[in-house]
Amino acid sequence: MRQFFLNMIYKGVVPFILKPLTGIHYKNPKVLSESDQFIIIANHNSHIDTLALMSAMPNHKITEIRPVAAGDYFGTSKWKSIITKVLTNALLIPRCCSLKNKSKDPFRIMMKALKRGQSLIIYPEGSRGKANEMQEFKNGIGHILLKYPHIAYIPTYIENTGKVLPKNAIIPIPFNCKVVFGDLQYCKGQTAKEIVTNMFNEVNALKVT
Repeated sequence: MRQFFLNMIYKGVVPFILKPLTGIHYKNPKVLSESDQFIIIANHNSHIDTLALMSAMPNHKITEIRPVAAGDYFGTSKWKSIITKVLTNALLIPRCCSLKNKSKDPFRIMMKALKRGQSLIIYPEGSRGKANEMQEFKNGIGHILLKYPHIAYIPTYIENTGKVLPKNAIIPIPFNCKVVFGDLQYCKGQTAKEIVTNMFNEVNALKVT
């Protein structure tokens, strides 16, 4: 039932809305079928980003894809949290670590999802930036990959969604957008900083694709 519901949303409703609004075009989407588990590493300019990425996922994997979202934004109320989880299958995490409450440790939450065999969508910039301008990646995903170097990640560049619906905007503006998926990659680097620096360069290189 859950798979049917999410496929109805992301293979029917969302594309019906996104296509005329964004003319969304995907490059190299076949990579999403090349591994049972992966982490999408993408730049982030708009709420449209998650809708676009979820719409690209293979039908049979849709329930195992968890977009990582800020709990202090999408979980500020019980109903907002429920709606976010139901409609996007999101994994809500706090943006700050809690030393006293392990259940609120964002790293533990994400690693538990990976242990269950789920795939993640992560925006390492941490927040939405200006359209087509990448911010520095935060080190969190680097620490996770040091513990799970066997899990593949897919560098992904999203173009122009920040022009359609920029931060704090309410009314979308039609603009052609594309999502470029890179090839499967594995942890490269001895430190979290080295890993995220490599990731940043891999995502940035997809701009010209």
